[in-house]
Amino acid sequence: MPKRVGRKDELFQQLISDENLTLAIDEVNRTHHWRTHHRPNGCTAWVEETKAERVKELRSIIVNGFEQKPPKHSRRWDASAQKWREVNEPAQWPDQYVHHALIQVLQPVLMRGMDPYCCGSIRGRGPHRARQAIERWMEKDPKGTKYEFSGDIYHFYASLKPRVVMARMRQLIKDRLVLDLIWRVIKDGVMIGAYTSQWFANAVLQPLDQLIRQSGCVKHYERYMDNLTAFGSNRRKLKKLKSLISHWLEEHELQLKGDWQIFPTVGPTEGRRRTMMKEEQHEQETCVLSPD
Repeated sequence: MPKRVGRKDELFQQLISDENLTLAIDEVNRTHHWRTHHRPNGCTAWVEETKAERVKELRSIIVNGFEQKPPKHSRRWDASAQKWREVNEPAQWPDQYVHHALIQVLQPVLMRGMDPYCCGSIRGRGPHRARQAIERWMEKDPKGTKYEFSGDIYHFYASLKPRVVMARMRQLIKDRLVLDLIWRVIKDGVMIGAYTSQWFANAVLQPLDQLIRQSGCVKHYERYMDNLTAFGSNRRKLKKLKSLISHWLEEHELQLKGDWQIFPTVGPTEGRRRTMMKEEQHEQETCVLSPD
């Protein structure tokens, strides 16, 4: 019988093992050889040259109560979303090494039960996977992709509360020392730019994926981080799905962005599609203004 990962303190012992900490160092260093303008990264060189000592130091930092340093703030262009994002990059030493060590032992737990079309920020599950799936669904199942629901979560990372993340983590993990480390990582917010954030975000949204799958309202579904895309043959069912999504988000102190859409994927002219989008927006505004 395999061990139940995450019980008692066994996960923490895996986290602070020589093997896991060495792998974390290798993973961070692999992508941090150079700084901007192709300048050598002195921190990477120092960690690499003193790896045995740094493994011991990392273990001591984690065991004695890791405290994050103030992150570096910057503004970066997100090519996939076609917009600028405010990014908070954690300090390389020791923060990024601790983050990788944590996620390396959590990954099997967080991947368990993950939706097959949860895409983005996971190796091998980039935008190409989502795009190829949608193209395949539309080609092979025209009826099941007659209508599309598309929506984003409003200011997802900025709105994602640490207490909501911890509630989800406590459902998945029983190791109190690992839970304490997770809290130390996210207590000041779930930062865009931290390696841990994308994993915690996907874990929080996993029950939403399951709700959508089990709703009976969709034929096909995929999520690219906080962008939700669902297909069905019935527009009324997709409107019901939108209500289910909004209710779930509200329960988790999140909300659907106001530009959500339900539209036919084929058939109507572009003008008809724009009209339908306006109708949906009007319905949303009416719900917001309603005293009920």
